[in-house]
Amino acid sequence: MSYSDYIKERFNLKYKDISTGSDMLDLVTGKYRVGTGIHFLGASSSGKTFAVCELIYGAMKEHGKDNVEVGFLSTEGGFSFDTETMYGYSLEDCFRSSETVEDLISDIQIFADEKKKDTIGVYIVDSLDGLSSVEEQTMQEKAKKAFEKGEDFDEKSYRSGKSKKIHEFFRVIGGEWLVNNNMIVVIISQLKDNFESMGANWTYNGKRPLTHWPNYQLFFRQVELFGEKGRSSGYRAHVKALKSRTDTPFRECYLNCYFKSGMDNVGTSVDFLFDLADDSGKLNTEKCKAVQWDENGKEYSTAEVKSFIEEAGRMDDVRALDTKK
Repeated sequence: MSYSDYIKERFNLKYKDISTGSDMLDLVTGKYRVGTGIHFLGASSSGKTFAVCELIYGAMKEHGKDNVEVGFLSTEGGFSFDTETMYGYSLEDCFRSSETVEDLISDIQIFADEKKKDTIGVYIVDSLDGLSSVEEQTMQEKAKKAFEKGEDFDEKSYRSGKSKKIHEFFRVIGGEWLVNNNMIVVIISQLKDNFESMGANWTYNGKRPLTHWPNYQLFFRQVELFGEKGRSSGYRAHVKALKSRTDTPFRECYLNCYFKSGMDNVGTSVDFLFDLADDSGKLNTEKCKAVQWDENGKEYSTAEVKSFIEEAGRMDDVRALDTKK
């Protein structure tokens, strides 16, 4: 019995796995499972938020909007995606508020208690870095008062308090809690630089527990921008699974993301099938101009191939080829 089947049988889970929104990323992750924790990390504009929006869309598409409830905590207030236009759902009433890790621990449990029992709950935290702790706030207030009085403030470091609370947070929302509450929790971590590979110099809050807690841990990196300089329309991202729950040999892939439409599932698959990228993952302009699609050897542009697949509804054929390659 697979892990997924075991969990479904043990906890009476009603729902199947959820697509990532990309056939290539589905191969890397084996799709997301209800009752799991997910960690996305990477620099700005590397595909993390697109991946979150696609996850929500995948859940609603497969199980119905009424069967999915979303909570979104944006601690840095930077979410500006028009999800209603791009995906057909609105997050306007989904945003949550927490200032401290303690607030978050309470809020995520309140969210799970208040949602309907049989619905899938998706809770996103973007990111832990924007949260403080009660101890940190108390020490900051003491430091402020000392400064106003012209006094020195030599209290011991309060940063360990936040670290302890982050560890507590991951203990509270452990595997069994996620499964029992039909929840998926996504933690987004922002890396300062667009690192080319994983390394010890990555810094983000909760780094130690986040190496153990998630069932899926995906590293996102921007490879190239699409469009003219200063007027980009999107970018190509490299995604590597540092942790996943799949028995497939796939551990990394490339995704084409566009600011107005999200992940380009068809285009990404076409690029992979025809091997249109160079060793760095960037698309080869010359290769993209003409590819052979049929047995007659006639050449088409990648745009023509993509258009044909979309109009003819032949994505299932492409999926089969993706898996075989």
